[in-house]
Parts: sequence; structure tokens; C-alpha cells
Amino acid sequence: MRWLLAALVLAATPASAQNLCATLDKIADVLREDHREVPVQIGDTRAGQVVVFATPDGGTWTIVVVSPDGRACVVSDGKRWRATGRGA
Repeated sequence: MRWLLAALVLAATPASAQNLCATLDKIADVLREDHREVPVQIGDTRAGQVVVFATPDGGTWTIVVVSPDGRACVVSDGKRWRATGRGA
């Protein structure tokens, strides 16, 4: 299962990533171990949380939405993450 999740995260595009769901812990483990991505931003929404993962060097990023019941889904990913330096 873990290798399948890793393959899906690696191959995910914004359209296909919407179907990639698991617990936040599982997604975070795959992103950290296989892609070197760590959480860099977390925000609360009316429907749960949004977590942005990125590599320390700004290489890749992944956005995960977490529902109140704990289901986490990858909704988008990409390259060249750049922090704006705004906000806390």
C-alpha cells in the first residue's frame, strides 16, 4: 500500500490528485520519506484544514485538504515552491 501511495503522489497532477486520500499521517510520511516534503503552512477552513508541504530547497510542493473526520486528500502538487515572506 505504501509504495502505491508513493507512486500516486509522485504521478499526481491536479486533476488526478483529487482522488488520492488517506490519513494525514500516512500522506505526510510518504511526502517526507519519498519526496523530502515537510509541512510549511497550515490553515483552518470551515471544512477542516489545508496543509501545504514543500521541500526545503523549494523544489516541489503538495497541497492537502483535511476534513473534520480526519480524511486527508491531495488536491494539487507542483514545482518551484516560493515563500512570499508575508504572514506569520
